Amino acid sequence: MGEKLLLKFKGLTGFTETIEISKNATILDAKRLLHTKRADFPPHRQKLFIDFRGGSGTPLKDEKTLSSYPTIKSGSTIVIVIDLPWKLYVQDPHGKIYDIEIPSSEPLSYSITDLKALAEQHMKQSLVDYQFQFKEKPVEECLHGKRRTLKDCGINKEDTVFIMKIGIVVNITAPQIDICFMMDCTGSMRSWIESVKANVKNVRDGLEQHYKGCDIRFSFVRYTDYDQPSSTRTTWVDFTQSLSQFHTFVDPIKASGGKDTPEDIMGALKVTLSNLSWRPSATKVLMHIADAPCHGTQYHSGDDDYPNGDPAGITHESMMAKVVHHDIQYWFAYINRSNTDKMIDIFNESLKSQSSQRLIIRQVDATKPDELTSAVHKSVTASVFANEARKKIGGTLDPTEPNWASLLPQYGQKTPPVGPKSLYNLQEGFKPEGPSVSLSVKIAATPFAEGSESLVYRGYDTKNSRQVVLKKPKEDRPSLDSLMKVLETQTIAATYASEFNTHKQRPAHLETLEFLPCTVV
Repeated sequence: MGEKLLLKFKGLTGFTETIEISKNATILDAKRLLHTKRADFPPHRQKLFIDFRGGSGTPLKDEKTLSSYPTIKSGSTIVIVIDLPWKLYVQDPHGKIYDIEIPSSEPLSYSITDLKALAEQHMKQSLVDYQFQFKEKPVEECLHGKRRTLKDCGINKEDTVFIMKIGIVVNITAPQIDICFMMDCTGSMRSWIESVKANVKNVRDGLEQHYKGCDIRFSFVRYTDYDQPSSTRTTWVDFTQSLSQFHTFVDPIKASGGKDTPEDIMGALKVTLSNLSWRPSATKVLMHIADAPCHGTQYHSGDDDYPNGDPAGITHESMMAKVVHHDIQYWFAYINRSNTDKMIDIFNESLKSQSSQRLIIRQVDATKPDELTSAVHKSVTASVFANEARKKIGGTLDPTEPNWASLLPQYGQKTPPVGPKSLYNLQEGFKPEGPSVSLSVKIAATPFAEGSESLVYRGYDTKNSRQVVLKKPKEDRPSLDSLMKVLETQTIAATYASEFNTHKQRPAHLETLEFLPCTVV
């Protein structure tokens, strides 16, 4: 092992850690050893320096040994700088966004194949039938037999890439977009108010360049708090295509008011969700910009003149119900995240319970006023893509039987329901969980029929060598409870049908009724 060194690692934030390591170990070995002591210091984010003075020093290279640096001796101090994570945003067809950190010291050299494997870990599902899409074009994993990297595909830090079924490309042309800025306009928000005033034209121009011929409308809801007169506490301009009309309202706004930390967010949401003319067919984006939570100590741990919640009695549940009703993509541009995270978590729990987990408030960093334009642009493009992608879920119908030999099986578990044996046993009720059975089924890529609530696919049960029918709810991310209610109805109906078919007094001219056995997989 050779001579041992006792080295002191010192961070710029003041932390220190001492490790013992062989003189012949590499710098990467030292990083890995340090990572065993500090789990929040992954090797790919560590930058090590010696002779560190005045904010700079000699960088240590991963492949070199400690002995190759003459000034490193037992007792030496090595300065460690932790890079911010190099992240991408991966958005699934339902609009859910996953923050994915690239675990590499050279992230642009990371392969698309490895990114897909990372996305599978985060999403907890196989993506074998999916591909990435970036800037409305499919991203190929390989080209001429060579793996493609993020750099090859033009994907950079904090870009958003999309996951779509192979063969489906969302080509967005001339969408309708309604964007509402709902903004805290109390004293601390002056810089962000000025940023919106200065950059709303840039936002529109950027979107019009991205989506040729798009139809964009802007609105603005200005809110303060209960220390302001009721007539001016919350004011707004409805959606308009005219930037001149928008600026006529926004330009005179000055930051003012605000005694305690919370502000009148519930009053602002009520105006935004009840008074504005959201178009049903548009991609609807609510960009909420704030540095403080709403009233009610359940939403925060700071001072509050109204600790029991909104003085007017408006609840977050009623407001989130309106978000679901209008199908609004709600984005929160945070400025002081520690102030608002608890509130957003509570809002999201309500959204999940009311929308089968399809809608969720997504957060973007707006701590720097000059980055607000970029945050808005990313939020709107992600919302438009999610809206158009959801329209693609149905697709076209294909009545032809697929070539089963060309399809790979998908594996899972099915739990057949246990229903009453006869009408006389209905009081036994419905048991949704019978014994679990493993399942191997091939599923056609395109539905052959549809109903008001479901798309209907052909399937082939490879274990029992028979064709099956699979129904996929049109509702995004249906809850298990909603599926079980459908299953219960089908199971009870089958019991009635069986009783009818075997009844002695059934007229001979009436055909028997059949309900196919069904299960949730």
